[in-house]
Amino acid sequence: MPRPHPRVAGSSVCIPWRVGAAAGSARRRRCCSSCARSSSCRPLARDAGGEVTVCSAAQHDRIVAVLSALPLAFASALALAGAETVDGNLAALSGPGFADSTRLALTAPDLGSAMLVANAPNVRAALERARAILDELDRAIAAGDGAALNAILERAAQARRRLS
Repeated sequence: MPRPHPRVAGSSVCIPWRVGAAAGSARRRRCCSSCARSSSCRPLARDAGGEVTVCSAAQHDRIVAVLSALPLAFASALALAGAETVDGNLAALSGPGFADSTRLALTAPDLGSAMLVANAPNVRAALERARAILDELDRAIAAGDGAALNAILERAAQARRRLS
């Protein structure tokens, strides 16, 4: 199976794949690297509209588990839940939010499974954390606790605003 991210001498290197106006976003993609030659990577990343942030391989793997593998897992789970719930034409009944949220389920299965398995301990920890948050939501919904739901959703909105 192919590795989702290249390794250089045991260090992680993230290649910026979504940068600048070419990707329809003014936000710059950050590239994580603990490559000893990161000074040679910086000009390449800048030329591509990104920036290099140095981190350890362990930090990289934890970050990638949350920012790449977890969205793939959630998109896949949501696509399957939708398909299993809707009897008939899922596309006719779903809106852009569902389509946007499930886009990553279109990832090539061999690449997706390689990404999930290659970083399994960190992916499993990310899934455990997400599961705890889903359980928190479930408990608040079951209790009809609007205040708790509002607090969770506000925390999520604040986290999302930090992306902008």
